[in-house]
Amino acid sequence: MRKMITIPFVAFFLVLFSCALDVHACNDWTARDEAFWKEMYNEPARSLFPMEPISLSSPGNLSGALSEDGIKAFERGDYGEAERSFGEAVKTNPGSAPLYHNLALVSYKRLDMERAAWFWKKAVSLDPGNPRYLYHLAFVLSAGGRVEEAISLYQNLLTKMNGQPEIYNSLGQLFEFRGDLLHAENNFRRAIALKPEYLPALNNLGRLYSRSGRRKEAERIFKKVARLRPEDADSYISLGTLYSDMGRRARSVRYLRKAIRLRPDYPELHLLLSGVYREMGRTREAREEELLAHVVTCKLRPNME
Repeated sequence: MRKMITIPFVAFFLVLFSCALDVHACNDWTARDEAFWKEMYNEPARSLFPMEPISLSSPGNLSGALSEDGIKAFERGDYGEAERSFGEAVKTNPGSAPLYHNLALVSYKRLDMERAAWFWKKAVSLDPGNPRYLYHLAFVLSAGGRVEEAISLYQNLLTKMNGQPEIYNSLGQLFEFRGDLLHAENNFRRAIALKPEYLPALNNLGRLYSRSGRRKEAERIFKKVARLRPEDADSYISLGTLYSDMGRRARSVRYLRKAIRLRPDYPELHLLLSGVYREMGRTREAREEELLAHVVTCKLRPNME
């Protein structure tokens, strides 16, 4: 969830900026963009159960050999070949939950959440005691907007696994999406109680406090995150935005400048700082930051239409 907070800033401010300066759009896809979205997309791989295919315990038979071919194709990004191999393996071994898990992963990588959910449901039906399939099913249902089903599955998982910070954090996100801020806060706090330095829940709780106007509590959380991850610009962005909302603009400038030192290639940070300068009446510095944002943007996307 941490990175998701910054996505609207990227899209909104870059569009707004190109309109405000009346310039051509610098819209080429860059290596930086690809790395940013790849990091966002692969976030579940660092979660409770990794988003990885499962190798069969008996690779010597036909279904095992086909599955190994599918795993190799999956790892090199050939999802069409991976699906074909896993599908052929299922025909010879229709009772294998890992094969349905592998097919679900292919659909997930193709952003077909409905098909992924169907395959993980099949894996759950074949191996109902395995929490991995249930966890992935809950995740993909939430990604597909099926919030109530996902909440029910995560709550079931909490019982099966005696509580896990990752599950509490996921529940908090879903309750917040549903508009139930009290249950969202409770779940984020439970995640942190189990794992006090669990950054996703800390960031989510800080953002929830900020959104709810509980700014002192948000400040405390974001400062803790900054101490835990001083090399990460996101907490400085959060603090800079929070202090701006609190009217403490000099402090906002301080933290946004820290973020810019860590991420000099992010034009939206210059735009955030420009907005604070304008609120302070420092028009010249605001304009300088806008121009810096434009320079950085077009260095990233040199082919302008």
